[in-house]
Amino acid sequence: MDTQRIGLGKWIYEKWSSTAYVVMKTPAASATSNWFCAWTCVSTGTVDDYYRDQQNISVMIVMFRVWFVLIVALTARVSSTASRGYVAPEDCEWTAAGSPGSSSVALTCTVRTINGVFDSTNFSLIQPQNTVSLKVKCENVLFESALANNSFHHLKELRELYVEYCKLKEVPLKAFWGLNELANLTVKTYNSEWGEIFLKVIPGSLSPLQKLARLDLSRNNMPTLTPSLLCSLPNLQYLNLSYNDFSEVVNLGFAATNRTPCPVHVQHLDLRMNRVKVLIDHGFSALRHLRTLCLRSNRISRAEDTALFGLGKLQILDLSNNLLIALPPGFLKGTEQLTKLNLRNNTMSVLPPGLFAGLQQMTILDLSHNSLSSQWLNGDTFADMTRLIEMDLSHNKLTHLESTTFRSQYSLDTLNLEHNELVSIADNAFSSLYNLRTLILNYNNLTYIDALTFTGLQMLWELKLDFNSIQAIHSEALKNCTNLHELYLNVNKLTEVPKTFKFLQQLRSVDISNNRISVISNASYQGLRLLYSLSLAGNSIGNLSKGVFEDLPSIRVLNLANNNVQSIEQGTFDEVPELHALRLDSNLISDINSLFVNLHDLLMLNISANRISWFDYALIPIGLQWLDVHDNQIETLGNYYELESVLKLRTLDASYNKIVDIEATSLPNSIEILFLNNNLIKNIRPFTFLGKQNLTRVELKSNYLETLEMNAFRLSEVPSRRPLPEFTVSNNPYICDCNMEWLQRMATLDESRQYPRMTDIEEIICSLTLNVKNQSCHLHEHMAPNFYAVTKAIVLPYAIAASSMPAIVKWCVPKIVHVITTRVGILT
Repeated sequence: MDTQRIGLGKWIYEKWSSTAYVVMKTPAASATSNWFCAWTCVSTGTVDDYYRDQQNISVMIVMFRVWFVLIVALTARVSSTASRGYVAPEDCEWTAAGSPGSSSVALTCTVRTINGVFDSTNFSLIQPQNTVSLKVKCENVLFESALANNSFHHLKELRELYVEYCKLKEVPLKAFWGLNELANLTVKTYNSEWGEIFLKVIPGSLSPLQKLARLDLSRNNMPTLTPSLLCSLPNLQYLNLSYNDFSEVVNLGFAATNRTPCPVHVQHLDLRMNRVKVLIDHGFSALRHLRTLCLRSNRISRAEDTALFGLGKLQILDLSNNLLIALPPGFLKGTEQLTKLNLRNNTMSVLPPGLFAGLQQMTILDLSHNSLSSQWLNGDTFADMTRLIEMDLSHNKLTHLESTTFRSQYSLDTLNLEHNELVSIADNAFSSLYNLRTLILNYNNLTYIDALTFTGLQMLWELKLDFNSIQAIHSEALKNCTNLHELYLNVNKLTEVPKTFKFLQQLRSVDISNNRISVISNASYQGLRLLYSLSLAGNSIGNLSKGVFEDLPSIRVLNLANNNVQSIEQGTFDEVPELHALRLDSNLISDINSLFVNLHDLLMLNISANRISWFDYALIPIGLQWLDVHDNQIETLGNYYELESVLKLRTLDASYNKIVDIEATSLPNSIEILFLNNNLIKNIRPFTFLGKQNLTRVELKSNYLETLEMNAFRLSEVPSRRPLPEFTVSNNPYICDCNMEWLQRMATLDESRQYPRMTDIEEIICSLTLNVKNQSCHLHEHMAPNFYAVTKAIVLPYAIAASSMPAIVKWCVPKIVHVITTRVGILT
């Protein structure tokens, strides 16, 4: 039963014998709208006769009890509905609005069109009481809609109205009459998707909306806005005109001229995704109260000197994703309250002197993705921006930073200079940034870090120098950066671990991967007692001996991948016993005996792409959960001590090895995800996967399997609440015989929940052993079960027990008239 639409005057009949029991909805006597059920009994005989019938009395008692339970349950479900007496029209659904216990309703109606060619929409069916929000959405985008005058006049309590996806050409004069309480209006036609159709809002149509605070007219393909349209909206604060077709600022009607008959109180104006090309003088001068102006993603290539005249209260200006080459020196004059300026992704190559003068309230400045050169950055460029917190100068063409460039930015928290062409940084260039916490210098051309490069950065938390050409770092370059927690020097040309690390006692993470370091004995990171993560991947480090990781009590993540490590002295990792993750992949390691046994907290181990030929589970910690040994020379997943029941391993990647055979002891019982593809596996022993309760995925593609025995894939029964494990077994040299036939019954086997789901069964190709034209075929096409009736005379020579009726023989190879005696058994 739909608890939101209770039909009026419905009768429910239940007949028993000659008596009809009637449940009917009757109004409650109280002031509330509660309803109750009344029982009446109508009999073909007299009432006395009825009550003398004990059987019918018993039936009535049972029926009464059943109906009582149903009534109680139904009353509980519709209590909120009943308390309001709210009934939604057809094609509409309502939800409670406002605070808990409130009687307010938000109604959503989905119609084909509004007063379209085939529709006549009557909004008067909407119950006015308690309806505070209405959303109307049209389903048919091919036909036009039309709003009629006085469409919503009876909805006196409405505070929010949304009309979306309805192809409206016009908002008539009296469309919103009667909506005196409306505070939020959205009309989105999406007309831009239909060529020349655009929405026209008739002047005066918004006049009744004295309390309107938010107006969204986005996505209407509107080319112009009538200047007087907003005159009668003294409370309007937010206006969204984005995704329209405005190409000239003058068409917006926001210039303070004789054509502007009234003040406009809008505080937030969104004009993104239009076609504005030029910001003309005084174009927004009527918007004296404006605080936010978004002009993102237009086609603005030029801005005139006084384009922002009159916007003395403006706080946020977004001109990103335009075509600006430069801004006039006085463009921002008179906008001293600006706190956020976004000029990202233009083609600006010039910052004229005085452009940012007087912007003392600025906190966020984004000049990224332009073509700015160092010529335009000097001590006066940002001089007045003393409250700046975030500055983004990334993706420009800066080659040099002067010592005075950031002299006034002592409040700066984040400075992004990545993806420039910086070759040098003057001494003390950052010395005034004593509150800076993040400095990003990735993707530049720096070759040397001097002793005074980072002077003054006592609060620096994160320093990124990835993808430069740094060959050396002065031993005292980071002496003053005593608060540094994260340091990134990935992809540089360092030949040794910088000695300046010894000053960084707060350091938690260091990445000096992909450099030219070959020796790490007595490295300067030793003694950093708070260091958590150390990456030395992609260097030229050779053999590892004891002592290289001493005095690092907090280290949990160690990355030595892609080096030249051939041998590791036993006990090397005993100095970091609390490691959680260790990477040794892409080295030259052949022996891992006794290397990891004391790493009791190790959870992840990657030793792939090495030269390991012998492996046993006794070589890894019991608690290890993730192991990658792919691309080695392992022949057997050894388990000499039968540890399968105590291991905690959940993910194992042993692909691209030389494994020939797997059995139950080859896999830990805890395994969930298993990669054994691209091995030499010829045999899967029966019940290999039995008891692996957590199994979810197994990859067996690209091996040397010729057949798939059914028992090899037997699982412990999978609970119905969990999906069946998924196996892939294609790209093996299968032979088409009866051992493969069971795969065709996978759907039936799924019901037993004791076999996996073969996700690539349609990709399996098997070879035919018989003399046929096609030597190979797809299993799902040529191994399909075929049943033939054969006479008893033909079958008898091959079967001992045959019935007297014609036998049914299942053939594994179609159109071959013979019986495989070992597969016939007892015919039925």
